[in-house]
Amino acid sequence: MSSIEFIQSFYNEKGNEAFDPNDFSLGSQRYSLPLQSPYVYAEKKIDSFYRNGARRILDLGCGTGLHSVRMAKCGFSVIGIDCSEKSLETAQKLAEYHNVSDRITFYCGDALEWMDKCNEKFDCVFTSGVLYYLNIDVLMARLQKSLTTGGHLLSVETFGGNPFMNILRKRRNIYDEQTLNRLHRSKEIKDLCSRFKKSEVIFFNFLELGGVFFNFSKPVQRIVTNCIRPLDYTLLNTFHLRCLAWKYVFCGEI
Repeated sequence: MSSIEFIQSFYNEKGNEAFDPNDFSLGSQRYSLPLQSPYVYAEKKIDSFYRNGARRILDLGCGTGLHSVRMAKCGFSVIGIDCSEKSLETAQKLAEYHNVSDRITFYCGDALEWMDKCNEKFDCVFTSGVLYYLNIDVLMARLQKSLTTGGHLLSVETFGGNPFMNILRKRRNIYDEQTLNRLHRSKEIKDLCSRFKKSEVIFFNFLELGGVFFNFSKPVQRIVTNCIRPLDYTLLNTFHLRCLAWKYVFCGEI
């Protein structure tokens, strides 16, 4: 099985399992409290783009549509692209449930090939867990073509520079080769920053991540998480202990 076939098979299986008729929550709300921080931060950025006039978003690797549908509910016109048919079936059901099917269109296929053929312009290109699958040189060429002047690439990604998480991923034996070996580390993130007129990188989930191992009630978990988040931010971003981070959010302006 080729790499792309494995990826499609892997995400088709995840997409098949993702539909829950009892849970139609979107974006950050679909994650447990200790895991929400990077997505909450990205959502605030997206909301700020809307307030400043952005209206069209392209969601690369949109998966089951958790973020695409949320953006459509906020008023954006959204196009979501993914290689997994099963994931997109779940995404379509989610869009229908939230009554935003008229503001969102899903396509199944290779994201970069689609961007090459598309002549539409977008104010923002969004990714979540996708950048390390893409050839960055090709992506940058596509962004130059597809983004409006002053448009943004906004990405929520897994950081590959945490040695403890790298060991855990290899031991679990459920990831494809690219996830194990191509997650972006400090070098790749620095290179990405250098390609944009303006850029910002924020790291997340060190102490917060420990919350997934404790069975607190939701009110207690919320209090604990709200106390830990500022400390996490300080350790990972002010004191630059990024090697302890699990996720990062990248925002670059063309």
